[in-house]
Amino acid sequence: MHWKKVKVLGSGSYGMVSLARPMNVCSSMIYAAVKSAEVNRSFSLREEGKILNALRGPEYVVECFGEDVSVENGKDTYNLMLEYAASGTLHDLLHKSKMMLGESEATYYAFQILKGISHVHNKGFIHCDLKPANILVFPPTEKYMRLKLADFGLSSKKDRHFRGTLVYASLESVTRGVYGKEVDIWALGCIVVEMITGKRIWSGYKSKNELALKIDL
Repeated sequence: MHWKKVKVLGSGSYGMVSLARPMNVCSSMIYAAVKSAEVNRSFSLREEGKILNALRGPEYVVECFGEDVSVENGKDTYNLMLEYAASGTLHDLLHKSKMMLGESEATYYAFQILKGISHVHNKGFIHCDLKPANILVFPPTEKYMRLKLADFGLSSKKDRHFRGTLVYASLESVTRGVYGKEVDIWALGCIVVEMITGKRIWSGYKSKNELALKIDL
């Protein structure tokens, strides 16, 4: 592995994510976010790597620097090296500041997300779990922050059961497990409402079952 892991940033169903820097350059150079999982448990992460390689190119999808296998704690570990978003996620931007976005800012962010979705769909994929926490935030080139779609771990699944995050889910995905391009557009609509109001479109529910019933109405 040509990247040295500096610290653990978090974990998920796929495994662990760490901050890393290139081993052959000074520490002031760019960092990467490395998703890791034991090789025998890395199927989902490997599939995400394949998708990111297929999506390589546009500025609205997170860049994949490469992949490799290392030995850590005596175990073969699969590593997926991605762009590191020091500014966090759109969820952080919306809720840590506790400020509603202005119309022009929300419009610009919606445009970037839509450009990312368009590229994903044109390449034959569906994100299936589009939400603010899966949209990375990068420093602005001009006035507003730059956004990139990330976390494609659910895009490759072929089952007919519900997957994704319920509060951003469309009716057909909840009731019938149907996943077309429309599920990403529905999620975008939910995100736009959240950007403008500072609140999720669905609120006040006591359980996932109650939320699913609201979506089904």
